[in-house]
Amino acid sequence: MGSTIVVKKLTLLIVEDEALIALGLKKKLEGIGLEILDIASNADKALKIVDSYDLDLILMDINLSGQRNGIDIAVEVSKHTDIKIIFMTGYHSNDDYRKRAMKLNPLAYLSKPVNFTELQNILQ
Repeated sequence: MGSTIVVKKLTLLIVEDEALIALGLKKKLEGIGLEILDIASNADKALKIVDSYDLDLILMDINLSGQRNGIDIAVEVSKHTDIKIIFMTGYHSNDDYRKRAMKLNPLAYLSKPVNFTELQNILQ
């Protein structure tokens, strides 16, 4: 008799307030076999999802509508979990954001529009 190896799918949350970008990422990531548990468009929803699911990774936009940005969410998440984070931003020249984000040791800090091949390489 052979043994069965069970491989757990990588579970992911997308935090992105632009719906078309979020849905495009979701479709592409599911296409490579990842399980997208949800999409959050703001900090409150993101933190609620983090508390509700067993996540492996968060794909986090830095600039979100509302009072808190993606870095603020990541700081809160890192206090309670070891979920890995990949930051995304369209603000290429904001060194303050980059410095704050890098202090959290993310898997990556990507410029938008996200190069999907680069993202896929990071995830592998």
